[in-house]
Amino acid sequence: LITKDRALIRHFVVGSFPESKREQTTRVISDLLKALSGFVKAYSILISITGILTMVSLKIIGVEYAFTLGVLTGLMDVLPIIGPGAVFIPWILWEFITGHTSMAIALLFVYVLITLVRQFAEPKIVGDSIGLHPLATLISLYVGLQLGGVAGMISGPVVVVIFIALYRAGLLQKWDWRKK
Repeated sequence: LITKDRALIRHFVVGSFPESKREQTTRVISDLLKALSGFVKAYSILISITGILTMVSLKIIGVEYAFTLGVLTGLMDVLPIIGPGAVFIPWILWEFITGHTSMAIALLFVYVLITLVRQFAEPKIVGDSIGLHPLATLISLYVGLQLGGVAGMISGPVVVVIFIALYRAGLLQKWDWRKK
């Protein structure tokens, strides 16, 4: 429904602004929609990386249902902070408690590998997809987490993208600190 009426919605929103601001408004909306689709694309890629890496790793160490567990772990990757740990931490603890130390160590290795890959890949993939430098993405994720917890971590890059879109559209010209 929204996709079908996208042009109508855009026309309504842009038409709500004065004629002198319509070009800027169109640019801001376009930049924000591009960033939103990039954000969805980036996290889809990250979820896929987590799921595939989990499947392959579990298959290598001989775990049954590696495919199902990989899909589950990929889906859990949607949850900020908790992520794959929601699957791996209880599983690793169970393996230690039941005396399967070698399996627990192997699972711990897989979990650490997945976490490291995710931590190194996220700033680059998200940054490239939404048009932010990886360092800016990392800083916005960290600042967002510190200020607003999980919700802040998600909204941190979004706020930066909004400011960039407003700046590019010329709506924040007083913030131009460059020498002219």
